[in-house]
Amino acid sequence: MSHYTEQIMEISDRNALMAALADMGFTKDKVKTCAEPTRLEGYEGDQRNQRAHVILPRKHVGGSSNDVGFERMPDGRYRLHVGEYDLHRYGKAWQDQLMQRYGYHVTLTDVDLIRDGYRVVEENKVGDAIQIVLSDD
Repeated sequence: MSHYTEQIMEISDRNALMAALADMGFTKDKVKTCAEPTRLEGYEGDQRNQRAHVILPRKHVGGSSNDVGFERMPDGRYRLHVGEYDLHRYGKAWQDQLMQRYGYHVTLTDVDLIRDGYRVVEENKVGDAIQIVLSDD
């Protein structure tokens, strides 16, 4: 049985999380969302003790993988659950890319920016970063 590792993510917006996951290949049909935390499934189909509200089912994570889950904590942030076996694919580099895509989607839906009339006029990839140019005209 593979041990789960936990990482508290600076993610609190479920819609932006879902958009970021879609950017990374986990479209809505490959993600399970739950109002109540649901037990994750291990690579042998066993129910694990870890629970999550947003689940990447093991069949979409990779062969011999556990589910990957995002558990909403009482403070609104999400805790990421990844099996040790899957850290080679869903470790720091993947988590960094997820955070970048998450930040991008949070910016695009920022209520204050929208209310103030800003819109995206240009997007550029600069190395590993995404540069967003906003305009209010």
